[in-house]
Amino acid sequence: MAYVFVDNQIGSANLLTWEATAFHPLGTQRKVYDSTYGEGQAVYVKANGTFSANDLVKFDTKNLAATVVDSDVAASIRGPVGVALATCGTTSTFGWLLIEGTNPITSGTVAANAAIFATSTAGTVDDAVVSGNKVDGVVSLQASSGGTTVCALSYPSMNGNG
Repeated sequence: MAYVFVDNQIGSANLLTWEATAFHPLGTQRKVYDSTYGEGQAVYVKANGTFSANDLVKFDTKNLAATVVDSDVAASIRGPVGVALATCGTTSTFGWLLIEGTNPITSGTVAANAAIFATSTAGTVDDAVVSGNKVDGVVSLQASSGGTTVCALSYPSMNGNG
C-alpha cells in the first residue's frame, strides 16, 4: 500500500506524483497514512533536481527547494531532510516528502536499530559512521543488505553530527 491523506482538508496534489503546477503553498504539511507503515506527516516542496522514490532529500526551509542528499555535495548535507514518496524525474516540479513516520529509505547494508548516515551515492544512506553525515531523527527498524531499509523518521535533519 502507499500513503494516503487522512486529514479533513479538501483537495490535494497526489502524494505519489510530482506535478508541474503547485497545488498547495510550499511548506504545507499534511497527515498521511499507510496500511503497512502507519501514520506520518508529509511536507510539500519544489524539486531542485531529480531523485527516486525512497531517496533521502534535503529541503530548504526558506524556499522549500528539495535537493537529493549526497555527502560529496556539501550544500546537500545540512538542514531538514525527508524521504521522497515518489520519483521526481523533472526539476522545478512540486511534490511531497515524508518527514515523520516509517518508510523505506534507499540504502546500502544497514543493521537493525542503527543510526543512519548519508553516503556519497546520491539519496542513499547506510549505518557506516561518517563524521558530519549523521541523519538526526532517523533510525533503521530492520537489517537490510541493500536496496532499501525501513526506517523511523521524526522530523529528520542533518546538522553536522556523527
